[in-house]
Amino acid sequence: MKVACTAVLVLGLATFARGQESQQEAKETLPPLPQVPQQWINSPPLTPQILKDKAVVFWYFEETCPKCEKRWPELLETAQKYAEQPVLFVGVNSGTPRPTLEGYLRRNKITWPILLDADRSFEKASGVGEISLQNIHQIRVLGGDGKFQGIGGFEIDKAADAVVTTAKWHVDPKEIPDALKGTWQQVEFGNYSAASQVLKKNLTSQKADIKEGAEKLQALVTSEIQATIDESAAAKSAGETWKAYKLLTEASTRFRGYTLPATVAADLKELKADENVKKELTADKALDTLKQKVGGGKFPPKSVKAQMEKFLEQYSGTEAADEVKVALARFEGAGGNGPMESGAAATPPQPQPQSK
Repeated sequence: MKVACTAVLVLGLATFARGQESQQEAKETLPPLPQVPQQWINSPPLTPQILKDKAVVFWYFEETCPKCEKRWPELLETAQKYAEQPVLFVGVNSGTPRPTLEGYLRRNKITWPILLDADRSFEKASGVGEISLQNIHQIRVLGGDGKFQGIGGFEIDKAADAVVTTAKWHVDPKEIPDALKGTWQQVEFGNYSAASQVLKKNLTSQKADIKEGAEKLQALVTSEIQATIDESAAAKSAGETWKAYKLLTEASTRFRGYTLPATVAADLKELKADENVKKELTADKALDTLKQKVGGGKFPPKSVKAQMEKFLEQYSGTEAADEVKVALARFEGAGGNGPMESGAAATPPQPQPQSK
């Protein structure tokens, strides 16, 4: 089989490296969720923090299966029955280019968060087998207790029922007026930026119940902002300046539309001057350049390997080097041949779908 090395680089190799649990382990522990925004549709990247105390039904599906496509109205209707229960339905699609999948989702009016598992690392770590026309769909569930497991059969209502009692909301939906239910769901499942304008508007509502509901949701967002700042401060105190820097920069995106404490900008400025952070930022930039250079099959395999090895020498000890190290191991394991895909686009290129 040929290797799409650059696509692996673009889509987050550290996730792949950490996701190689055995199938037995995968049934008990949620594999690492990709944190590359381009791998998610209808949602920002989901994190363990966002899913804490929640139940999740993961629906692994084959988008080229006509029978599967006809099931979507039923699936969406069934999921809607759980709208006020602490369970999230997430679709997982593997080996499909993003534009193709986006068209499929629009055609079927699918609004669930969708994980575009282009390199199939989440699929593999989940222990569901390769999704194909011979294995058209699978279900895994995550309980509020953190247990990740398979459920017999292919009915999402039974899957949800199996774990919903283990989960809980941060804010009871009974305390939220109907006019804010959509915003409440966005906040509960970490889509803070999408909820920001509605919250801001309704914090000054003349209707007491609307104003009170908005205040409760705003308080939840504020607590999440503070938790992120506290985690960054703890990382900084422990000498983990790169982690501290990433947490604050990611907060600027996650909480877009909200006013962050003035200390965030000051801390970011200080952290950016840190030598370790400088080193990681330089390596990050060099990794972007490497993705572009080896993309599109412009270089023979021997040259690609040499460039990756040179990167490891120059940027040893960085997070970017860890990603390249995993890519190099996969490249060598596949015989070091095959076309390289371009990584220059804003939306990362996806490996071509495997035969299905």
